[in-house]
Amino acid sequence: ALCRDGDTLLNVTAGMRASRAPSASEIEEYYLRCNTPEDVIAHCRAVADKAGELVEKNGITCNRELLRAACLLHDMCRADGREHPQHAAQILTMDGYPALAGIIARHHDLPARASAETELLYLSDKLVAGTEVVSLEERFSQSRQKCTDDEAKRSWERRRSAADKIVKKYRLEALV
Repeated sequence: ALCRDGDTLLNVTAGMRASRAPSASEIEEYYLRCNTPEDVIAHCRAVADKAGELVEKNGITCNRELLRAACLLHDMCRADGREHPQHAAQILTMDGYPALAGIIARHHDLPARASAETELLYLSDKLVAGTEVVSLEERFSQSRQKCTDDEAKRSWERRRSAADKIVKKYRLEALV
């Protein structure tokens, strides 16, 4: 089966569930299954709260249940290192949550065209450092200092540009 995320088609090898997002108890089970550290769980919850605030205060149209689940699970495999988005996406796809998997797979590097849920997870994750809400300026000035080579600088610029485009698209300047 194929699942669409923006202009990207995902090849789904597992069945799809009736619900597009796991329940609260299933989310807790994913944390246990993936050995998600408590501080990472707290971060995921803070990102979910920030995303909910952005949606609520701006009347953004999206699947709120799917967005919240994506925020809560985006770092469930963070202990796996740099490939954690892909590992989480693989688990969720095989468990019958392909739309959720597609959002989480892209939370570090936003594709040119993405769903509202993907964009809002991406931005909300940038606006939360640990459990603290930060401005984009704070977040990106801190990360810019870590860029030691040209490739890292290009990645930083791409990510900053993507965040700025989302802010403009949804007119969120006052909230970030």
